[in-house]
Amino acid sequence: MGKIKKGNERQRVSVTQASKELGMNPQGVREYMKRGIIDIGFVVPNMTGTGLRYIIMRSKLNKVLGVEENEEKQNND
Repeated sequence: MGKIKKGNERQRVSVTQASKELGMNPQGVREYMKRGIIDIGFVVPNMTGTGLRYIIMRSKLNKVLGVEENEEKQNND
């Protein structure tokens, strides 16, 4: 079983918030994730079997944005 990650690595971000931070519209973020153009989380089938879920991880988004972990901690304090 995988190691449980702490702090920033487990935080999730909404598609809307990620789109604001990336300067894109939400549908663009979804398309980039589906096509594998941007690695900021996971695209998984919805539990009902229709549609997809977009799980965006703060740590991956920060990496794409070039935000250092120390910078993020300072901004949150």
